Amino acid sequence: KAAFPTPFKLTTEETLLSSAATVLFQALQKSGRSDTTVTELSEPPQYGYTDSAQFEATGPRFVRITDVKGGKVDWATVPYCSCSEPRKYLLRNGDILVARAGSVGKTFLVSEVPETAVFASYMIRLRAKGQTLPDYIYWFFQTQQFWLQVASANRGSAMGNINGKMLAALILPAASISEQKTI
Repeated sequence: KAAFPTPFKLTTEETLLSSAATVLFQALQKSGRSDTTVTELSEPPQYGYTDSAQFEATGPRFVRITDVKGGKVDWATVPYCSCSEPRKYLLRNGDILVARAGSVGKTFLVSEVPETAVFASYMIRLRAKGQTLPDYIYWFFQTQQFWLQVASANRGSAMGNINGKMLAALILPAASISEQKTI
């Protein structure tokens, strides 16, 4: 069982990985690192494209949070959408997708995009910038520190939705590239 509040059930492996990430981020905080925000480490959060999934190849693949299982996407089963202007919503390696409704806070790090794909409107995309590794932000989103800030922003009540402004304001310890790689 998870030692912190998530609105969805974690597998044993996810619980262990989340616990390990929590310990690593706690160690960074205790080492006297200055704090930074998601805003300083990433491009502004972006909401996905609003459309209905289609199973005929009418446009780009249309990735929904339900297409992410076990931290992976089975691209053969991802539906399509008729997005006439996909450029703004195109996925690329290193994108971080966060569910803003449903499995609120469930996060996915895109490691491969084998064909043109966009992401659905009930997800928020973050892209690391500068000297920030996408993995660093992703692993922070697996920690107790992340979930406590989300719960606090929702005023401790039942888990509400997450929005881009909330994600951008999250605080995490600053880390060098070598520390980010270690995490």
